[in-house]
Amino acid sequence: MSVRNPDTDTNLLELPPEIILLILKILVTIDPITLLGSVPGVCKRLRALCSGVHGTFNMGASLESVSTKAMTAKARLFPWTTGPMTAKVRLFPWTTGLWTFSRFPLLDSCKAGLLEVTDALLKEDVSKMTDEVGNWSVAPIYIACEYGHLELVRLLVEKGVLMNRPRNNGATPLSIACEYGHLEIVRLLAEKGAYMDSARNGGATPLSIACEYGHLEIVRLLAEKGAYMDRARNGGATPLSVACENGHLEIVRLLAEKGAYMNYPRKNGATPLYIACVYGHLEIVRLLLEKGVYMDRERNGGATPLFIARYQGHAEIVSLLKQAGARE
Repeated sequence: MSVRNPDTDTNLLELPPEIILLILKILVTIDPITLLGSVPGVCKRLRALCSGVHGTFNMGASLESVSTKAMTAKARLFPWTTGPMTAKVRLFPWTTGLWTFSRFPLLDSCKAGLLEVTDALLKEDVSKMTDEVGNWSVAPIYIACEYGHLELVRLLVEKGVLMNRPRNNGATPLSIACEYGHLEIVRLLAEKGAYMDSARNGGATPLSIACEYGHLEIVRLLAEKGAYMDRARNGGATPLSVACENGHLEIVRLLAEKGAYMNYPRKNGATPLYIACVYGHLEIVRLLLEKGVYMDRERNGGATPLFIARYQGHAEIVSLLKQAGARE
């Protein structure tokens, strides 16, 4: 199943007609003419076949009637296909865009959120192993989590997908759902036993990721499920520090209420208060002071929160810190 140049290679991926039609259903759903119109000449026959079966799909006809229509016409998707009942399809791994048409129809159905099509593909030999696509970075469970298809994730989990196996960068399905803000997928994965604290290569846990992107309700859910509040990234940034950096006031408030350590420094010595002062997040600074954080803890090199706030030109933060008794 290696990818080669179709102009010079005849080692084509062979699929049964039923799977060809399922792929066509995916393409029709996302408008194949728009998708493939930028590939000059090569897709002429595929566009014609899609047009021929489009009406049949829209009318809700059975797969058998579509198959009969397609095979009666002896549709040839590409000039090098042979045989009346077997379509040898070269799917296009070099196409680009949101709906990249790859040589893995299962991935395409996961992107499009087609539950019925995905379920059918999982029963075929070409796709029976839901994760064996040769590259874990594009495994179906990750695609479904990224695009927010809850029922598709549920299906994959029920089929036995390994939901705690990480991508090449260390990201698990839970981490990806946290990044893209899909609360119900996070809830489902947590209930099914996903690891709460599995970190990416840079040390970011799902909680840290949710704090970075400002997904308050996901942070709340992870905290309720027992996620570790103070696990730091490789540079020493805890979820609280990340929330302070990105200006997510309500997440900072929530983490403080859940018992996060308020003075945990990064490896360069910067505390959450120092970070908030750097980026000028006045209300976060106010909240941290109310929680009793150390005002004068220096970063490596000697800079205090007050010094960096003044240096950055954040006059209101400077005034607030001085009123609280902070030193330069």
